[in-house]
Amino acid sequence: MCVDRLEEGLVPICVTACSLRALDFGPVEGLRKKYGELDTLEGLPPGSVTRPSVVFKPRDGKKQLVPWDADKVLELWQQRGPFAAPDLPPTFTDKGALTQPAAGTVGRDRLVLKAKTVEELMAATRNDE
Repeated sequence: MCVDRLEEGLVPICVTACSLRALDFGPVEGLRKKYGELDTLEGLPPGSVTRPSVVFKPRDGKKQLVPWDADKVLELWQQRGPFAAPDLPPTFTDKGALTQPAAGTVGRDRLVLKAKTVEELMAATRNDE
């Protein structure tokens, strides 16, 4: 625990070196006040049994890092792309066909990174569903 650093009033070097700032150090009571009482992780014995001297910060909720407009995305998907012939119709006319597919619609159900046969390649890349 970097006793020499603790004697100087500094935190352990692992806390300072953690680039994601995922570690903190101090009395457990102070950490519990700061981060909460979570001392158990999924798949491990409960903290009430192991009585760990560690506190886990609960995960933050997911947030959208790159803002985007769903209507603009659908509009772009509707177009054939910059190199398509100008007289081609849009790929779909009703945006609801993508956002609310008909019951029983099945899309591709597996990812094929390298097809084993020509037939498998054709089935994985065909757009006739």
